[in-house]
This record gives sequence, structure tokens and C-alpha cells, in this order.
Amino acid sequence: FKYYLIRNYNTNTTKDRLLVLRKEVEKRIITYIFYNKELS
Repeated sequence: FKYYLIRNYNTNTTKDRLLVLRKEVEKRIITYIFYNKELS
């Protein structure tokens, strides 16, 4: 049972990291697009 909890926790943290990473990437893409529009 303990082992299951630990595994579950690990998958949750991985999901959280992926979410954070995706938000980071989206922010960069938006910034990049905006910056390019400003330049052109």
C-alpha cells in the first residue's frame, strides 16, 4: 500500500512538471510571435 502511494505521488509530480513545462513553452511561443509582429 505504501509503495502504491509513493508511485501515485511520483506520477502526479511528473504530470505537474509537464504542465508547468507546457505553460512555459506556450509563454515563450506567445512572446516570440508577439515580438516578431512588433519587428515586422
